[in-house]
Amino acid sequence: MAKQSVRRSRYAFTLIELLVVIAIIAILIALLLPAVQQARESARRTQCKNNLKQIGLAMHNYHDVYGQFPLNYEATRNPDGNGRGRTSVSWITASLPYIEQAALYQTIDFNTVGTRNALDNPAAQTARAFKLTGFMCPSNPQIALGDFSGNYDGGGWNGNTRSFQAARTDYVGNMGWVFTGWKDCGTDIPQGNAPWVTPDQHYNGQADGLPRVAGVFWWMGTAKISDIVDGTSNTVGVFENHHWNTSKRFPAEVNIAASWFTPIGAIDTMHKPINFAPDDIPGGNGGNDTRCASFSSTHVGGAQCVLADGSVRFLSENISRVVYQGLATRAGGEVIGEF
Repeated sequence: MAKQSVRRSRYAFTLIELLVVIAIIAILIALLLPAVQQARESARRTQCKNNLKQIGLAMHNYHDVYGQFPLNYEATRNPDGNGRGRTSVSWITASLPYIEQAALYQTIDFNTVGTRNALDNPAAQTARAFKLTGFMCPSNPQIALGDFSGNYDGGGWNGNTRSFQAARTDYVGNMGWVFTGWKDCGTDIPQGNAPWVTPDQHYNGQADGLPRVAGVFWWMGTAKISDIVDGTSNTVGVFENHHWNTSKRFPAEVNIAASWFTPIGAIDTMHKPINFAPDDIPGGNGGNDTRCASFSSTHVGGAQCVLADGSVRFLSENISRVVYQGLATRAGGEVIGEF
């Protein structure tokens, strides 16, 4: 008996079914994308934390050799003239041998780096443009290499600042609870007990002349562990500063004072709140002032720092101002507690 052939029907997606499938996939992507982005940011924040951990180790290794934290020395600002012409060096530059950059350190001509022709020094040109990935937060979208400026050529603070190609730093040394040239931001932040100081006021062979409000780094000098009376676990050593040019709404705009190579680019004060946006203050002129953002990051809700004991902490942008001030000073006598 002959077998009868069986015809099988072939089914296909209808247009409605296809649209439903596409809609489901789109919903899944919409649900998963934030999670993926959050995971990536978590990884970047962890890398940022590791950068600060390595910086903390470098600070202590330097201290073991020289008896102080890495030297920040802006020699062109010495008022009596004795420092002019001497080597100007940022604490980051001084740290190079302790962050596996000894070869780069050896290329720098320290005999001329502090003089007016420093910007034209071939060794300085090469060094300052080197991208130190360990001093760049991976969450920061800003350009790594840009036209920055510095006053270590002998006259930047007198209107003679020169722009030059340099790599940025996202981490700066803590100068403490003080006003400096950074105070003129048109803000309504109360000055409190934060004095207005200048680079020329406080070099006396030590870190500075105002220990109760000072931090770990200064224009000319840095602290020893014995100077940190409040305790190394209660004092910020280095903190994130993404050098915002305008406000937290535009973090991609980096200001011109962001070079790791210069003493002035490697330090800042802690008086302004974390992630402070001068454009948000009525009448503020921070949008046109490159000096008005300090402790800042593109991490959600705050920024990271390494304390003077080498431990890394994330500080909320809503941190108590009392605690924040206590963390800024090395000998202020504040009672901090948990933070």
